[in-house]
Amino acid sequence: MKVKVFLIGIIFMSVMVFGSCKVAREDNVEKIKDLEYTVLESNELPEIVATKIEAEKAKPFKFSYTDGKETYIAIGFGEQPTGGFSIQVTDLYQAQEYIVINATLIGPSEKDLAVTVITYPYIVIKTENLDLPVCFK
Repeated sequence: MKVKVFLIGIIFMSVMVFGSCKVAREDNVEKIKDLEYTVLESNELPEIVATKIEAEKAKPFKFSYTDGKETYIAIGFGEQPTGGFSIQVTDLYQAQEYIVINATLIGPSEKDLAVTVITYPYIVIKTENLDLPVCFK
């Protein structure tokens, strides 16, 4: 019983902390400035971000988390049948009402010998906190 209450509490907290971004209209995503960011390794993630990724990694996900000082943006592409995938951030910028991010999954090339093992490619970046919602493109 305590486990159920705990899990429900975590789910509720996740919804509150990781609120999804609004759907941006095209006129609200005009670039004001590019943002600098750092790609984080799994051992550098805040515990709450790592826990959410572990819970959701089997399916594609997109969420952001702000600790007051910095914003963490996570994008996962769900279960993939092989290794050799990478993720490229093609855009990260400040718009009038949003932080806008676009990331692309890059699969292994035909020349690469990809290991046949289930993988869960994701990327987490850290950028300055601008107190803006994140819009995933």
